[in-house]
Amino acid sequence: MLNIKKPWENDSYLGNQKILEQLNTLSKNDKLNTTLLFHGSFGIGKATLAFRYTNYILSQESENFLKFKINNNQITNQIKNLTHPNLIYISNYDENGQSKEIKIEEMVSK
Repeated sequence: MLNIKKPWENDSYLGNQKILEQLNTLSKNDKLNTTLLFHGSFGIGKATLAFRYTNYILSQESENFLKFKINNNQITNQIKNLTHPNLIYISNYDENGQSKEIKIEEMVSK
C-alpha cells in the first residue's frame, strides 16, 4: 500500500524547477507578495510546494530557497499542525476528502 503524506508532512520536493527558481527570485529581490495562489491538477505538488515555501519564508534560516532544508523546529511543527499565526490554510476538500465549494464569505472571514 502506498503511503501518501499530507503536503505539510513532506520534507523533500522534486520537480517544477522553473517555479522554484521564480519563488527564489521573488524572495531574493524582496518582491514577495502577501498572497500566492498555486493552481493546477491534483497531485502535482502544489500544496507541498506551498508549505515548503511557507516554511522557508517563516523560518528565515536560508537566503536561498533552492538550498533550503526543512528542519524539525517550532516553526515546522506549527506549520505541520496548521497552528502558525501567520499561516492561513484554505482547502476545497473537507475532512473526508470530498471536494467542496469555497464561498467568498469563507475567504473574507480569514
